[in-house]
Amino acid sequence: MIEKVGPIKNPLTIIAIFAAIAEISGSVVLPILDTDTQAVYVWFLMIFPTLLIILFFVTLWRWPTSLYAPSDYKSDESFLQSLPKATVEEKVQKITKEIVDEQNEPVLPQDEQPEAVRLVDGVPVQPDAGAITETTAPRSPVFRPPGAVSSDQERDVYSRVGIEELVFEKLGKYYRGPIARNVVLRDESRRYVADGIVREGGVTRVIEVRQFGRLTPSTSTLQKSITQVYGASRGLLMTEGPTTIEILLVLVIPHDASYTVQTLDLRLRDAVVSVPIPVETLIFTLGSDGSLRD
Repeated sequence: MIEKVGPIKNPLTIIAIFAAIAEISGSVVLPILDTDTQAVYVWFLMIFPTLLIILFFVTLWRWPTSLYAPSDYKSDESFLQSLPKATVEEKVQKITKEIVDEQNEPVLPQDEQPEAVRLVDGVPVQPDAGAITETTAPRSPVFRPPGAVSSDQERDVYSRVGIEELVFEKLGKYYRGPIARNVVLRDESRRYVADGIVREGGVTRVIEVRQFGRLTPSTSTLQKSITQVYGASRGLLMTEGPTTIEILLVLVIPHDASYTVQTLDLRLRDAVVSVPIPVETLIFTLGSDGSLRD
């Protein structure tokens, strides 16, 4: 009989078990109490379930999807359709913040910048000492007041939105099921916009797309992106558990980047150790013609 009882997978079951234990234990303890204490305790036994029901219906009215685990839905598509969608303003704010953070990121000194490595038949070859290599002048941090968006940033936002569409066209070929786009996940009191969520084979993948320029993104920047997605995914982790939640980090780098994919991959390995759930990475190169290459 006990073997037939499955694991608890949603908050609804936890609420029911908690209420049942509280009421049963209260009924058992009541006869043992003194006469004066029984009157106060009876009032508690009457008020507690009433308060619990009120809070339950408030939660059901405001955040209905938080009471169910993804596996409770009839199909993966039904689960994805139930997820709240972000507004256009929230999406633009997220991309703008990524651009500003990238501009304000301190640049390593030239002698600490990772050197581009040329591969010949898969073997890394260091450039000759006397060879002339192309260098990029370090960019100066650009600080702007909150909400201020320059014309260059506005063009960059539109460009990144278009590139993100190309990314999801690629991902649509990798997954058979639908991908929910621009989904709102709650990190405590904050709203976080996940670029996409896909559920396949009992695993829910939270997709985060990041686009970088020619300069190498630091390990702290990659780590920040991963930890933000992990923090926002804690609501799913509470209902499903860490074995069925994964992060898919998709990186888009320019074809003329001053670093190699191998360098970026090494930094990703250092960044993913900060979260206790699986992190899968996918790197695309943006060609000069605007196409994406694996």
